[in-house]
Amino acid sequence: MALVAHTVGGGDGQYASVTLWEADRDGTSSGGDTERALIRAGTYNENITLDGWTANVTVELYADTSAGADHSGIPGSGVVIAPSTGDAITINQTSHVVNIVGITIDAAGNGITQNSSTNSIITVQKCLIDSASICFFINGPGASPASSIIENSTLYGAGTDALYHAAFVDINPNLMVFRNCTIDNRLRGRSAAGQALDCVISGINCLLDNFSQTAGGATWHFQNCIAQSTFLTLTTDINNTESVTWVDGAPAAGQVGFIDKANGDYHLYNDANNLAIDYADGALSPTMGEDIDGHTYTTTGTSNINAGSDQFLQGGDPGGGAVGVIRAFAVII
Repeated sequence: MALVAHTVGGGDGQYASVTLWEADRDGTSSGGDTERALIRAGTYNENITLDGWTANVTVELYADTSAGADHSGIPGSGVVIAPSTGDAITINQTSHVVNIVGITIDAAGNGITQNSSTNSIITVQKCLIDSASICFFINGPGASPASSIIENSTLYGAGTDALYHAAFVDINPNLMVFRNCTIDNRLRGRSAAGQALDCVISGINCLLDNFSQTAGGATWHFQNCIAQSTFLTLTTDINNTESVTWVDGAPAAGQVGFIDKANGDYHLYNDANNLAIDYADGALSPTMGEDIDGHTYTTTGTSNINAGSDQFLQGGDPGGGAVGVIRAFAVII
């Protein structure tokens, strides 16, 4: 089992585009290997489709932070996947792990579409996804369960949904878990008629917008989350607050304030009134030891952390107090 890494873009990368890397590397790896594209800063007007890879290969799209590709939570910065039409990233894989880390997506269609990914695990970390349609679409997993894990990411845009989990077949369960995410659009769950357990959606330490379910609906688990709207019926409901107003700039008591969410900057506004500051539980932190900006969690113990994807505020100061240590996490199912 080996890590096989190639650089992409930047004028001096081994491949000029992600699409060329994918076309050259798929089907050539050995089972158990990790194939990583280290993507240089720049805008990539391409529709990326991951398919045809050797079984049991881990496929990774990483922003090449060693080459200055950090987006720092600012739209249009770092590695930007921005096709003029269609979906930005489509995953058609079976029995694979796919990791997408540190990427900015500005999609005319869906940001990420996971198609019938039987026995696959899709992980999205430190990404900024703006979509005119659906930021992350699980499109009917295949003959066995699939899992999607989204951490330290911000999802928003003018489209219909931030997350749409559509488990059209009777499989128990298909999991979508998001931790320390800021999600400013609808979460929608759909399963086969009468099979809500087919579609299991869990949110931990998140800032959320609104919710919907159709057909068989979904099973919802939320802990330490703040929502703009009211929650649907929750199977797990621990320390959640609903009907909270989000504003740009200084919030009133009990509100959540951002630097400039109207223009996609969802960094938290540093104010004692900001409900998101120190709201969440550091013992349930994401597996990756960095927030969306790449700032590390710096303290020890079980300190509270901020809800959402931003753990550091304007000026780079920890929000409202200590930032929690990365510890073993619990997934609510």
